[in-house]
Amino acid sequence: MKTLALVICLAIAAATAKAQADYSESTVYVPRDLSQLIPSKKSKKKAPAVPLTPTPPTLVSSPIPIVVSVLDAKGTHITNLKKENFKIFVGDKEVEIRSFETAAASLDVVLLIDTSPSASLKPKEVQRIAGLLADQFGGEDRIMVAEFNARLKVLTDFTTDHDLIKKAIKKFSEGDGTALYDTVAQLFTDRIQTANKETVVLLLTDGVDTTSVKQNYLSSLAAVERSNVAIFPIYMDTLPSATGNVGRLPGSIGNSDAIINLIDNLRRNGYFTGYKSPEDMKKAYEVGKLYLNDMVFATGGRAFTVPAFEATPAEIMRQVHERYFVTVQPADAMNTGQRYPVRVRVNIPNLAVIARGSYIAK
Repeated sequence: MKTLALVICLAIAAATAKAQADYSESTVYVPRDLSQLIPSKKSKKKAPAVPLTPTPPTLVSSPIPIVVSVLDAKGTHITNLKKENFKIFVGDKEVEIRSFETAAASLDVVLLIDTSPSASLKPKEVQRIAGLLADQFGGEDRIMVAEFNARLKVLTDFTTDHDLIKKAIKKFSEGDGTALYDTVAQLFTDRIQTANKETVVLLLTDGVDTTSVKQNYLSSLAAVERSNVAIFPIYMDTLPSATGNVGRLPGSIGNSDAIINLIDNLRRNGYFTGYKSPEDMKKAYEVGKLYLNDMVFATGGRAFTVPAFEATPAEIMRQVHERYFVTVQPADAMNTGQRYPVRVRVNIPNLAVIARGSYIAK
């Protein structure tokens, strides 16, 4: 079977800009065809299909918030652009720019931390990394701290009190399972459904889902698309530690209960039938990388790895603050539940333009 070609988005590679002769343009997000990545499901448990156009459709005409980052070839943020430098297209039609701001006075930041066995980092290490993240924000920036394994657990709601934030981070504890898809959908549907354009999610994870039963790869991303929130994944490459437990005994997958549980959960979830080898496990991690990449393209965030993040921890704060906050108004009514491509064009060539790649009308 042909090996999947994968790239975890780093710096400029987090979003591939279309450089044209006289302008630069962001990338449209199109849901991935998973038929070649994930074998046909045999499980009786089926996650819901991605809802697009409801029956009957309802026409809406609501403003759409779009947050944009613009970088040069060296990865330096371009922060002196004006409204006149931008054109924005929703559903292939240019739309009116109603408001244009060059910075956010304050942010709502969600620290969402994977504390599942597959993440493999020790609780103290996870706490240290989360603390570094939290320390980058201050003033009027509010922080929510949450962890997930088999379920989502909010440890403190949005607050500017860093003592509360530090206490919440110290509560991180490892739990069974990794319900990443369920967690993402629940967070965006129940916790930050009405979030504004100044909200970002910093997601520390390896991207591997093992126990979700309510949502799947695409339906969880659809929940993200409906929001106005950018996701900044911080990728933990935990595959070496996971595969180290596979095949320890000749002719077997080893005696690691954690690995056996991981395999069983994947089989029950119907994503990886016949999961018997390190190669199969690598496929699970490859799908996890693709999922995080798709988050970036759908929401206009950026991606980091744990080592790259630790080298310059202030970089993430700069990434989330040095953006353009734009509101557009489509001229035509839109069908609720329908996905529309979004393109942001800047009238300067050879730049990376990073923005949400789609919008689901609501």
